[in-house]
Amino acid sequence: MMKGTKRPSTSPNDDREKKKKKKLQIRLNERTSLTCIEHFSNELFYEIFDYLDGIDIYNTFTDLNYCFHQILTSPSLLLKIKLNDWESNKRFPIKYKHFLQMNKHQIFSLSLSKSTSHGIQLNLLISLLLKLTRLPCLFSLTINGLNTFHNLTNIYRLIYALPKLKYNKFCYHGDHSFTSLSKAKEKHFSPLEYLILDHPCTFQELFSLISYTPHLHRLTFLHKWFIHDENFNQISSIDLPYLSHLTVNSYYGTFDDLQIFISKIHCKLTIFNLFIVSPDITFLSGDRWERFLIQYLPHLVEFSFKYSLSFAEIQENVDFDRNMQNQFHSSFWIQQNWILDVEIDFNAIVYSIKPFWKHFNRNLQWFSQQQDYSMELSNKLSKSTRLVIIYELFNDNMDDLLSYIDHNGGLFLLTVGGGGGPIDQTLGVGIHRMVQAAVFPIGLIMIVTTGADLFTGNTMSLIISTLDRKTTLINLIVSWIVSYFGNLVGCLFFQYIFVYYAGLLSNEPYRSFTMKVAESKSTIEWHQILLRGIAGNWLVCLALWMGTSARELS
Repeated sequence: MMKGTKRPSTSPNDDREKKKKKKLQIRLNERTSLTCIEHFSNELFYEIFDYLDGIDIYNTFTDLNYCFHQILTSPSLLLKIKLNDWESNKRFPIKYKHFLQMNKHQIFSLSLSKSTSHGIQLNLLISLLLKLTRLPCLFSLTINGLNTFHNLTNIYRLIYALPKLKYNKFCYHGDHSFTSLSKAKEKHFSPLEYLILDHPCTFQELFSLISYTPHLHRLTFLHKWFIHDENFNQISSIDLPYLSHLTVNSYYGTFDDLQIFISKIHCKLTIFNLFIVSPDITFLSGDRWERFLIQYLPHLVEFSFKYSLSFAEIQENVDFDRNMQNQFHSSFWIQQNWILDVEIDFNAIVYSIKPFWKHFNRNLQWFSQQQDYSMELSNKLSKSTRLVIIYELFNDNMDDLLSYIDHNGGLFLLTVGGGGGPIDQTLGVGIHRMVQAAVFPIGLIMIVTTGADLFTGNTMSLIISTLDRKTTLINLIVSWIVSYFGNLVGCLFFQYIFVYYAGLLSNEPYRSFTMKVAESKSTIEWHQILLRGIAGNWLVCLALWMGTSARELS
């Protein structure tokens, strides 16, 4: 006999997903050995069924045995139904319809979609939505309508009429839909707490829709960029006291529009995500953002911002260079632990603002345990900007890339072959030294591969041959003099032609770093130079010996 019951969940989908990740605890009776599946508790099957479609569960287990019949008819079992191409009725024989009708109190989540290009027919969807009011436990509804709808007014009116609905996602890929709902009255409020509008809508349409959801906790919407919001300034403000998470996707919107929109929503946002493609470079003004966040979003804890700008828009905007100087580096951004990243992706530049810990694949809990180090690292990172290039270089777009890098020459770190200062600041001196050490053997590899000799290796070989009486002392001294001055002339020639004359180290951070190294070497005590020279020559000789041994072994 199967034991255990599962309390009906009253939380939205997000909370249920979190529960899935918890380790499943199965308590077994020490005196009873499990010899068949029926001995497992109902709780285990409820957890398993939570990953499966309700129709598949019924199809597989309904006629299996009496024990599973009890589970399927128990009010503790909540079903998630996914209906793909549901208009064809192929998945709904009479016995399935009868089961759903008899167990309508078990339907927790419903997802509607259509795989064909024509999408869901509007009249059939409205007919179904009218019947959904009979489902007393329907907490989640997802609709993928493709591109078949134009007027969404009746659809949203029916969605808001569902008495227990907490989560709604409406995905619609058409560009010409509209919603003409009037502002809600108190008796028409919806219990929705999670609302995802995955279809274009204007700010006016959005305000009409969210006027029905005073209990809203999380909101995601796509701003309709191709229709101007006339008289948007005249829209009345709206109170959403429970709204804590907001995600906005916008194309060709302006910073002024965003500011008006946020100013008209009275809420206490803690998480704000903004993804925008727009020629309005005001979005890159750190000072404007700072004033905006302090005035309108004082309770904000996490801010994620992604702004995309094409090369053509950069070249057309004469104010781009001036606006990008010393942005997002003030004490405000340091205190908030938010830093700026820049990515070059094909023909656009993507600016991102994220919490600094997201730049590393580290656990936030680990950073919270290292508060002192966390703040110090945040301060250092906030004073610099990272540049990540995701780019396929072709002849026709190389000029765009070089032009962009030229626009931001002193602002960004191009991590290709040099400039180790920011490595010291962000990851520490040890990592910087390790990177330098990893590059140094390249010279040794080239010498061994081409058959040339280092002065150190040549000196070692001649000393050994002289001690073995194969060369004379005169040969040793002549070889030392020729090798020393030959290396000196070659080094000076290389430095003058390729470094000084070609200007390889004329720009920062290479120039200051080279001068710093030269000054540090010139101030070392003579005994330190001697000991370092002995140790360095010994290691070089060891490396050459290993290279020679490897060549002989191969």
